[in-house]
Amino acid sequence: MLYLFDSRKKEKVEFIPVKEGEVSFYSCGPTVYDRVHIGNLRAFIFSDLLYRWLKNGCGYSVQWVMNITDVDDKTIQKSCFSGMCKDSSNLSRLSSLSSFTKGYSDLFFKDLAKVSIVKSSFFSLPKATDYIEEMKTLIQNILDNDFAYISDGSVYFDVLRYSEYAKKNGFEYGQLGHVDFDKMEETKRVSTDSFDTRSDFDFVLWKAKKEGEPFWSFDIVDKKNGESVCLYGRPGWHIECSAMEKALFNTFPFDIHSGGVDLCFPHHEDEIAQSRAGYGKDPARYWVHNEHLMIDGKKMSKSLGNFYTLEDLEKKGFSPEVVRFFLVINNYGKKINLSDESLSGAGKMLERLRKNIKKIIDFSGYPSVDLCEKSKKKFEKAMNDNLNSPIAIAEFFGFIKKMSKVSSLELAVESDYIETNKKKFDEYILFVESVFGVKL
Repeated sequence: MLYLFDSRKKEKVEFIPVKEGEVSFYSCGPTVYDRVHIGNLRAFIFSDLLYRWLKNGCGYSVQWVMNITDVDDKTIQKSCFSGMCKDSSNLSRLSSLSSFTKGYSDLFFKDLAKVSIVKSSFFSLPKATDYIEEMKTLIQNILDNDFAYISDGSVYFDVLRYSEYAKKNGFEYGQLGHVDFDKMEETKRVSTDSFDTRSDFDFVLWKAKKEGEPFWSFDIVDKKNGESVCLYGRPGWHIECSAMEKALFNTFPFDIHSGGVDLCFPHHEDEIAQSRAGYGKDPARYWVHNEHLMIDGKKMSKSLGNFYTLEDLEKKGFSPEVVRFFLVINNYGKKINLSDESLSGAGKMLERLRKNIKKIIDFSGYPSVDLCEKSKKKFEKAMNDNLNSPIAIAEFFGFIKKMSKVSSLELAVESDYIETNKKKFDEYILFVESVFGVKL
């Protein structure tokens, strides 16, 4: 049985998929306006580790979807700032935005390939701009259900109204992020935008265009006022995931939603609100989040300027496989500090593992089938306990270290089936490689 820490329930729970033998799995992808940093990569590598364990460790058929956010404030602002959106034609601006985001998407996938995350693992890699119509449909549903309103060319989600509805139906807005909404205070927005919202808690579903920006048209019906209007603008960030999830999965709610812990509130909380308000259902049954990557005790982030890209670490002499190994052998639910010392330690550990495996192979000192199976079961037990990779790697490392010190003669006395032992040992090595995504 696989147990995962569910962020909403705040405890480890047994994972049981909607469909026997199949898992539907959505992870939040990058916003492609810049290079991703190692803190971002931690989230993607964690999702890949979860995918690999579901598939290779548990034997599930996995549909893994990861979105590409190619339209939001950051992508538009940076593409316009770079001069790519200067053309007065909206069609040209949309084309320029697409070219701009494709450049960073390509760099993102190159980084993924370096850390052994391959495109073939994904069921779908949807771009937000390919699902604008689905977003419009969801926004119209939310408006029809009286959880949204139109103001000054934009559409806003009515959080206070939704919160009242949630309480009457046995749940709360803020439950995923464990935020006490009743105690939250409305604060003055600090923004260059002018907002005309009913509450500072409300968030945008469709954002009115600004001069010189690319936009889409949205013919929306406001049944309350009995009128139809055409809004020119773009979707809000939160609505993108909600629409793509519903469009891509046959089961809804789907099984697992993952992402960085910083997305719990408000992003994932708002995904839940939108899906309940527009579809009448939660989007996901299990929510799992990885913790922050730290630099000198502070969260790695672009806003703080304390970040490294994969390319930065390569220039410092650390290979992508060492970076991945460092991230997968640490508990995904714990904050970890990135430093030259921590990366060097992971690199040395990987080197010792490889040397000891080679020693076993060179001297044909293969452990017995029984010893391999016992170690593998302990490895599996650790991984089934909320992907406890530190315990799993400790078991595997200890097993390899111990076996590398046993002579081939001693093992021959223990078992005459050297070829059988070799086959089982090779299978165990390949299994660990398939889970951790690192060549041993």
